[in-house]
Order: sequence, then structure tokens, then C-alpha cells
Amino acid sequence: DLDPQSLYFAVGGLLLIIFSSLILLSLRDKKSKSLWFFFFTPIVLATLISFKTPILGYWRYLYALPPFLMLLATGIWQPPSKIRTLAISFVCLVFISANIYFWLNPKFQREDWRGLTNFVNGKNALVILPFSGVFAPLNFYQTDAVYYPAQQNLGKTEDDLSEKLLPLFKKYQTIYVMEYLSDLSDPDRKILNTVRKLKQKEKAVYNFPSTPKISLPPLLNFFPMTSSFFLVAPYDANRNLFLSPKS
Repeated sequence: DLDPQSLYFAVGGLLLIIFSSLILLSLRDKKSKSLWFFFFTPIVLATLISFKTPILGYWRYLYALPPFLMLLATGIWQPPSKIRTLAISFVCLVFISANIYFWLNPKFQREDWRGLTNFVNGKNALVILPFSGVFAPLNFYQTDAVYYPAQQNLGKTEDDLSEKLLPLFKKYQTIYVMEYLSDLSDPDRKILNTVRKLKQKEKAVYNFPSTPKISLPPLLNFFPMTSSFFLVAPYDANRNLFLSPKS
């Protein structure tokens, strides 16, 4: 994933041509036919099935990686020694560079639990969770924030949630409603709506690892695979707010 898109297509297209050429060279070796079968069969079947059910997620086809790499190695071995050495060096450079870029780019760190817990720490915060228990990373990165699971079990919100939240709202200075996995556990947003009915008002949305965004009007974009927070604050203007709407 590169910006701008023109650079992405240029680099991606060049690598596609080079790697495809190297893999096609493996056809010179008759023993590579079985590798071609194991590489293409699951991809072709998945493409056909995806017309009915979307299953073309790259993580579902990691088992196609071994035959791909073996085809690449077989193809690299076909040219003369000087070209072979150059090809090996190029492929290694691409793989190493891609890994370093992936490890260091925050865009690929999809669940920044450490940043999330650092954010809520030290704010006398109540974090309402759309789940029946506290998520393991929140326990791992210990903070002084209080986590409140708002469900009895998966998909079942507590019947007396309003009565339980009212005294907590008076006790804690800042309230967060976590949206992580809400599409699964609370698709109707009963928990968020309960907080709203208790005369609370959204003031900002924080997405991890992306930067905070001010919600005017409240930004109701849900990101189930990232740790999204709604900063919920009372109407009382004297309360300590971290992001206030612009007039």
C-alpha cells in the first residue's frame, strides 16, 4: 500500500511483471507441473466460489504461498548463473524491503492496544465495553481506567444497564464507549443508545491507530477491526473535555 496511487500501481505493476516472468520460467522444468496445480487450483476455486460468497481474503490462502515460492525458486534457477545471481538478489531485496516497510508503517498496525490504553490512562475514565468481559489486551496493558462490560453474554445487553451506569457517570470524569467488535456483539448499538438516553452527548471519536477526529455532527462511522472510541461527555460545559465541538 503506497501513496500516491500512481506510485502504488507503478511499483506493483513492475513487481508483478518481474515475478510473473520468473515464475513462468519454471515451466522449463517438467517437475513443476504439480506445483502449478497446488498453486492455481485453490485460487481458481476460490474465485468461482466468491461469485456466490465473498471469500477472497488473502489471509485465507497462505497455504498457496509454499508452492508460489517453490515455483519462484524453480524459475530463478533456469537462467545463466549471472542472471540467476541478479534475480536472487533482487527477490531478496524486495522481500526484505517489503517486510521492513510493513513492520514500521503504523497503517498496518490495525489494533493499537498499547496506544489505546495509554490514551485512557490517567483521565479518571470509565470505558464501556460492548462485550461480556474485558478484552485481554486491556488487561495486559494495565491502566487506572475502569472497564465496564455491558453485556451478560455475547449479543445480550444487560437489562438494567441504565440503572447501573447512572451512578458510574457521577463517579468518573470521562466516559468512553468502545466500538470494537460492536458489529458482532451489538449491531443495533443498544449500548451507545442507552448512554445517549442518559443525557450524554458525543463530543469526539478516537480511532486507533488513526488520528483523532472531531465529530460534528457525531461521527458514526464504525470500524469493527480497529479500536474505535466514542468520547461521551455530559452537556455540562464545566466538565473537563478533551475535544469540544466548534461552534
